[in-house]
Amino acid sequence: MARKKIIELIREELDVNLWILPYGDLMTTLMILFLILYGFSVMGGRECENVFEKIKKDMGGRVNMERIERMVQQEKEREAANKMANFVEEHGLKRFVEIKITNEGVKVVLSNPVLFDLGKASLKEESETILKVLIGAVKDLPNEIIVEGHTDNKPVRGGEFSSNWELSSARAFSVIEYFISEGISPKRLSAIGYGEYRPLYPNDTEEHCSFNRRIEIDVLSIK
Repeated sequence: MARKKIIELIREELDVNLWILPYGDLMTTLMILFLILYGFSVMGGRECENVFEKIKKDMGGRVNMERIERMVQQEKEREAANKMANFVEEHGLKRFVEIKITNEGVKVVLSNPVLFDLGKASLKEESETILKVLIGAVKDLPNEIIVEGHTDNKPVRGGEFSSNWELSSARAFSVIEYFISEGISPKRLSAIGYGEYRPLYPNDTEEHCSFNRRIEIDVLSIK
């Protein structure tokens, strides 16, 4: 009887303390995550990646490395968005350039006349400065990038394009061509032309039309 009681007590003790195992794993994961985030803020991306690789090697399968990698990737995306937002702020471009962090990733909206002249699909020379900042922020990321072209609803008359759809597609393609020329892998890039069919505003004023004539660059999160 005494032996049975001792076994029951041991089992009860084990049941009570089982929570320690997942709790300890969680605390270890959080500690590593905060160390990595701290490293990003102090050392910068490249040096911190080296530390992260060493942690992966040392810890092996004792922590959920996939979860940590995902969190680190999200931090890199936020860092890229902040870099672009700071440039926009410093150069007074907030009226024409918007940076958003969404559930899908980072979205950059560039309204006319930042990139193109009216009815044209060739990049303006001054637009390259903005695009180079964007490229510098995302070049070392593995994320897929989708470039969308949008127009207002004014009919295309004359020139080299027969429709807004063609114009929007050509503009999106001009942007990815420039990205490729600056070292972004073509495998990461897609171009889509939506023409006049996804406006941000009604095409009832010239200001609204200018905002509808835009390029949207989506840097998609890695899930």
